Amino acid sequence: MNPLDVWYNIKMNVKKQIFKGTLYAVVAGCMWGISGIFGQLFFRDYHGSPLWITSTRLTIAGIILLVMSYSRDHKRFFDVWKSKKNMPTLFLYVFGGVFSVQYLNYAGNRSIQCLEPMIVTMINPIASLLLFIGLILILPDPPFVNNRSAMMFYRSTRKTWMCGMLCYMASHIILYYAFLLTVSMVFTMSHSYTGNIWSRALIRMVSVEKMAAISKYGLFVPNQSVFEYFSPQGAAISIYVLLVLCGVLLVGISCLISLRYNAVIGNLIIMLLQLLGVSVCRQYIRVIPFKMIPFCMSNLEILSIRNIPPEYAGIYFVILNIIVVFFMFAMIKRMDLHVIVSEKNE
Repeated sequence: MNPLDVWYNIKMNVKKQIFKGTLYAVVAGCMWGISGIFGQLFFRDYHGSPLWITSTRLTIAGIILLVMSYSRDHKRFFDVWKSKKNMPTLFLYVFGGVFSVQYLNYAGNRSIQCLEPMIVTMINPIASLLLFIGLILILPDPPFVNNRSAMMFYRSTRKTWMCGMLCYMASHIILYYAFLLTVSMVFTMSHSYTGNIWSRALIRMVSVEKMAAISKYGLFVPNQSVFEYFSPQGAAISIYVLLVLCGVLLVGISCLISLRYNAVIGNLIIMLLQLLGVSVCRQYIRVIPFKMIPFCMSNLEILSIRNIPPEYAGIYFVILNIIVVFFMFAMIKRMDLHVIVSEKNE
């Protein structure tokens, strides 16, 4: 056979294998995501046990894998059982690995989902406002002009300096909310599970015992629409991204005002915006235009009640951030930064 034909056949076989592997990975990811939805429906509507759903799921998956293995190479089908050395490894993998992971993912009848504390806290307007105050304490004086800034102006351009400040502020906001998420997961680690389904306790509190939770215990109970439209992981990702984008926008507005006036005025204005958002979320203010302010657009409960997809809210924040950055660069071109440094030193 011509060497070129051999090379061509090998290349086509490799491409087929890559295509198959990619297809299998995509199908596996889709099935994994769907399994969480079916698991949640199973627990909520049929009150099943984690042991039953785990056993049934693994049994069906095992039968499918055995049929595929037998159809591919039936002569070597029982080879795995011929070596006694493989037995301990197989049993350890089956019961200590696959079964335990699947069971713990669905063991929500005795605990809570690990992301639920963060989700409920971030949806609460008051708690979200308090956490934003913590962010202001971390970034109190943007764009952080100090004694060393004059040297930086000499060694770099205005655009480079401004880009560095924006990256500095954005990285702090990203790490701040990531830290809050991590802390909430660590403190509930002993009583939580990682499966992508809402816990029975939270579903019952939202759907059945909502008034008792509010009146007797003073708990904040999110709207049921959040749990109907989102999975725990989807809700956590949406909340995290929206809070980061909202934080970047508000700190950017504070930075813009600080360049023109001072940091105190900038922080006061963004705090007033947040307080206005809390008033709208608590329905103290019902004027429709106010529902488009950043605080409301970053609250997943408000978005779910108003049937606004988080993707639209993300686009909203991206557009506003681009506008704020544009004005910051336009302002920085016309300002005498050395005067700002001298005023800061005074």
